[in-house]
Amino acid sequence: NLIGQDRPSFNFTLREANVEGAARIAEACNQAGVSRLIHLSSLLSRPESNSELLRLQAETEGMLRDKLGDRLVLIRSANIFGNEDRFLNAIGKFSSLSLGYPVVNHGSQKRTPIYVGDVADALLRAMRLDLGGRTVNLYGPQTFTLQELVQLFSRITLRPHRLLNLPPW
Repeated sequence: NLIGQDRPSFNFTLREANVEGAARIAEACNQAGVSRLIHLSSLLSRPESNSELLRLQAETEGMLRDKLGDRLVLIRSANIFGNEDRFLNAIGKFSSLSLGYPVVNHGSQKRTPIYVGDVADALLRAMRLDLGGRTVNLYGPQTFTLQELVQLFSRITLRPHRLLNLPPW
């Protein structure tokens, strides 16, 4: 299951797109006798998260475990990067602003981004292997601060990028 949204749309709320949509898929799997469902979620999903999306993803994970048990393979991924992704495009988008890329705590937050091709490979492996009931965490081989990622992006694109430090609130 790769269906979901990271923001509400005209047609669906976050809950409808993520929790209720996944519940319908789980019910259809149960009715059809599907032996395994692979569901892609976020490495950051937590019930106590400040982010509504991450709280809903955690709720979705629990609901799918309840409905599917060991027929669920849960893939939890860090930020995914690749051609024309939102992760790197956001850095590029803000780099065109004279104020700079907005960060909190001077961009000290840690990220372990993973390449989209590696995620696709992991999904293919999950289809071939018997991973029933397991949770697989995917993250890249290197940890960066957000500041380091912006600086790396700046070097690669040959465009200077500034950081705009914002208050934590």
